[in-house]
Amino acid sequence: MTKFSGFKSALAALALIPAMTACVEMNYSMGNGYIPEDQNYTVKHISKEIPVQLRNPDSLQAANLRSIAVGSIRNENLGTTNVGSVLNFYPTLTGLRFGKNPIAEKLYIRFEKHDEGNFCTDEFYETAPQNLHLHVLNREIDSTLAYFDSLKPEDYDNDPLCSIVYFGDDTINVNLPLDYAEELFSATEAELDSSTVFVKRFKGFYLSCDEYAGAAPGGRINNFNKQASAYFRYSFEHAESGERIDTMIVFTVGSTAVNAGASESSALETEKTGTTMTAEGLGGIKPYISYADIKGIMEQIAEDEGTGIENIIISRARFIFPYDEIQDYDLINLFPERIYPNYTYKYDNTGFKQYYTFPEMTRQDIRNGSIIREKYRYECDLTDEVSHIKNTAHEDLDESDNLWIMPSILTENSYDQEVGYTDNSIYSFFILNGNESENPPRIEITYIVLQ
Repeated sequence: MTKFSGFKSALAALALIPAMTACVEMNYSMGNGYIPEDQNYTVKHISKEIPVQLRNPDSLQAANLRSIAVGSIRNENLGTTNVGSVLNFYPTLTGLRFGKNPIAEKLYIRFEKHDEGNFCTDEFYETAPQNLHLHVLNREIDSTLAYFDSLKPEDYDNDPLCSIVYFGDDTINVNLPLDYAEELFSATEAELDSSTVFVKRFKGFYLSCDEYAGAAPGGRINNFNKQASAYFRYSFEHAESGERIDTMIVFTVGSTAVNAGASESSALETEKTGTTMTAEGLGGIKPYISYADIKGIMEQIAEDEGTGIENIIISRARFIFPYDEIQDYDLINLFPERIYPNYTYKYDNTGFKQYYTFPEMTRQDIRNGSIIREKYRYECDLTDEVSHIKNTAHEDLDESDNLWIMPSILTENSYDQEVGYTDNSIYSFFILNGNESENPPRIEITYIVLQ
């Protein structure tokens, strides 16, 4: 079953990897195109509690289009989450030549804070010191490094190339040692003429952070602009006069960026949620809905109507994820702006697995997962997929029909088309009502009974 919206976020980021809130009215006429003109029918509306589990996403893609994330944070419900970024590195301009007898003077990488800022739950940690470390990668960035949990200790030098104390400032400069800068002079013409060849030797960096050591909740996860720059100042000897000439060249850092890390929330998986469920972005635990539970609800509707399931036509299917009224507005502002069902797709030729938002998310006439603060809930319309589950035999449904409720983004591509994708760049967490709450998650279905 093809569900692609035409946008492959991580695939575009890695060459080797299959690489707004709006007020809308319910449109109860949707689905009429499926009804024969001479058919009598009755329109009905029902609201049913939907069972929601908490699961850790398996092999969540982490090559991203938005930001470089690094930091460590502890949540009283989720435990500790550590995040770092794997970054590629190459000359911004091809055809570079260093000149005669070059001497390195300074090499540093400048990281600039992302517009969405850094993530912390207490203003004290906005400026708290953190130790950041830059490690040299021992391997190329390819499809096997595409997942949040795929980076291994042997993939980078454990002894940092350099370190810096970061206080949450808008920019930081990370100074690299001159002996590493001198190594760049040994790059061959073939390497300097092609970024693809260059990264086979100079594989890039891993930016890490010391784990938050406090027992109480705290810490910070920093978000930097995805593509940083390295500035290399050096001098070379003029070929004719012998005079030394100072110059500076620029390297690109992080045009391919993979956020890598680990979260203790994976230990909180459960098939039954309590009064609340706390979830997080990136590689942390997520709400999960089994297609079998959706199928069961549709079969129950048909049974209650005394008809076959083929006579139930869905006009609208909307998932409601409430949260309790929270007076702490700073806490609410940490919730993602949008959560939306995602599905998984596994590429047969590579085994590569990817999470995608459903194409329906980009439609203008639906609730596409934006937080509705005045109602204390998220609303997600997913009529096409629920209809697909209803119409498909149990044995023909598979894991791609299960729903992962994830922070998601709507944006425009280079063709000015609105596209949706999984937000695997910016860390967030959110607290929703669980199935033991008085106001649990539910699915609202407007449907037609053919007679």
